[in-house]
Amino acid sequence: MTPIVRFLLALCVLGGVFLSPPTVAQSAPVQDAATIAFENGVDGQAIGTSVSGLNFGAGWVYGDWRTARYNGKYPGGDYFSNGNGFAWLGADASEGRIDLTEGNALFFEVQVSTATTVTLNGYNGYNTLIVSASVSANAATGQLATLRIDAPSGQQIHHVTIAGSANQWVIDDLRTDAGSLPSPVLPIILLPGVGGSQLLNDPDLNGQYSELWVDPWDLLWSGDDAHLLVTRLQTDGNTPFEPANPAYTTVRQGDILRSVATQDVYQTTIQFFQNKGYVEGQTFFVCPYDWRRDLRQISHNSNPNHLLYQTLDSCIQLALSRNPDARKVNLLAHSMGGAVARTYLADPLRAAKVAHLVTLGTPYFGATKIAQMLLAPEGCFLELPLAGCNPNPATTYQLLQNFPAGYQLSPGERFFDVYPNGYIQRGGSYLNLTQTLDLFRTHNAFLTDEGVAWRAPLNVGWQNGSTNGVEVYMMIGTNLPTITYLEQKPGQESYNTIMANGDGTVPLHSAEMRNLDLTPPVDFSTEATLMFFNEVDHSTLPKNTAVLNAAYAVFSSSKLQWVNPGSAVTGPFAKAVPLTGQVLLIEGPVDAWVVDAKGRVTGPADNRVSLRQEIPGLYYQQEDTNRLVLKLPATGTYTIRLRGQRSGRVTVQLLNFVQDEVQGKALYAALPTNTGSTAQLKLSGAWNQLLPFELDLDGDGQFESRSQLPVLSEH
Repeated sequence: MTPIVRFLLALCVLGGVFLSPPTVAQSAPVQDAATIAFENGVDGQAIGTSVSGLNFGAGWVYGDWRTARYNGKYPGGDYFSNGNGFAWLGADASEGRIDLTEGNALFFEVQVSTATTVTLNGYNGYNTLIVSASVSANAATGQLATLRIDAPSGQQIHHVTIAGSANQWVIDDLRTDAGSLPSPVLPIILLPGVGGSQLLNDPDLNGQYSELWVDPWDLLWSGDDAHLLVTRLQTDGNTPFEPANPAYTTVRQGDILRSVATQDVYQTTIQFFQNKGYVEGQTFFVCPYDWRRDLRQISHNSNPNHLLYQTLDSCIQLALSRNPDARKVNLLAHSMGGAVARTYLADPLRAAKVAHLVTLGTPYFGATKIAQMLLAPEGCFLELPLAGCNPNPATTYQLLQNFPAGYQLSPGERFFDVYPNGYIQRGGSYLNLTQTLDLFRTHNAFLTDEGVAWRAPLNVGWQNGSTNGVEVYMMIGTNLPTITYLEQKPGQESYNTIMANGDGTVPLHSAEMRNLDLTPPVDFSTEATLMFFNEVDHSTLPKNTAVLNAAYAVFSSSKLQWVNPGSAVTGPFAKAVPLTGQVLLIEGPVDAWVVDAKGRVTGPADNRVSLRQEIPGLYYQQEDTNRLVLKLPATGTYTIRLRGQRSGRVTVQLLNFVQDEVQGKALYAALPTNTGSTAQLKLSGAWNQLLPFELDLDGDGQFESRSQLPVLSEH
């Protein structure tokens, strides 16, 4: 049986990756090029040429501890290997040769379990010995010794010999950068974001689990979304709110959200990698999780008293068990999933199981939007372009009070490093870190402090730039209005939102872990590669073709195609695109549509379930039940149309952003609205030529009045 041979992905650099055989002039070895683990060989079978690119000479055979024919595996015997398979020379031979048949190497390495000295010799194409190394006995230790040779400067290894006392040693995990070795696939694990996994329960204890989150019809038509209250936890963030009620106690995660009510969530992501040849359940895995819980529990069940049904660690173990030659996996993590992954990598032993981590829009230092929903009954939780706000903000507020993840994903200590003023404004001044934490403690003191405890070791690691040897790639949306600051309304448990650059959900400097505009600059991302994508919003990051192609390039060691900053395409860029353009904040009981000069429309569809999106480059985000954010394309003329849901007042604020700064504001204050009334405003992009809204208060199709001209301010 031919053994499975796998590549450890080569180090990606801005100019590309190293995959081809090195030239003679190259002096530094290319690390982690390929590994042969000997796991799929048949015991006693000659290895020979069964590994493409290598020729194992006379005597080399596979061994398998499970046959019980050997003095191992430790601790059942003296000898050891990773896994069950190994290679050796049988009982009689002491020296074996291995030829590199399809390309020379700069390094050659094996792991050895031995009762005597073993020597590795490297020869050039003229059969001249050019390098040698030895290891001493290590039998009965349960450890492998690394035996490695590197070609001297200007030379290459053509073949090797390995020698020791007959019947006294075995080898495992052969590694080399020799050319033309087959390229296997490391399994990919997809971690969704907050709310990106189903929550199920079995209230009748009959083994039939039903879907709590996200049943689209309950969510869209139930009004108060009270069916979600069974997901509540007690103040410890772990105990079900009603511990004697199975409707509460059986809640656990189900599948990843592939689609919801015709809206794609992660199906495009999964299909992209299937089109690349990955097979779900074999080389591609989804890892849904209970996103209410502590990120340490989701990562690796850090507290044995609070065990979860599924963790990232269990997902990794499953992927490795189905890929026995693989020692590592690749992680693709969206939003909160990236925070789970970085929690996992904080431990070097766990990090050793991961080759690459690609995060998409991860709120490393926290998301102001999460904090707003925890502090006040407002804000839309569901990251889908649905018409309306789901779940009910009052229900979301009630649930989040005792969800550990809500406190962990709210802005913490490092957020104050990249946004030095803080993010909550009260009475004209910003709360400092201590005051902010005290505010959260009024909601749940225990979970506030657990959030601090979760961040503490990560803050140290980020300070040192440590990724524990894992190659980390951070893919970030930019140039979209994003809730970054909160201004508490006087005497109310409610907040005005202040926008800055980001992906529509995560503020830019939280996602990139740095603020290079400060003096001195602050940067906690030095050990990661950052890639920015222009106007790709938070929920679209895992579905955007440019983002997925970049992630695939990382996982397949293809060349990363960086885009010129002056290009009009999406990215990836090496630097963030500044927030520039016209942003509208519409607050009040209205539906809103945008129509361009070609008659294309973006706004709620007739079914009230999906969003009609026809205008390229238009950003449309429902931030709250009565709060909508729009960002117009850079060019063109547009008509903003409003339709009243009920009697009330509507405020429309127009912000002109230039290079991350608000250069002008226009405020249409207190526009009257009734059920079915309409209003419209034509915008041409000329900041000093703004028109009033046309008003049709009785909804008869005739615009009988106009609003006052907007109040303008320049900065």
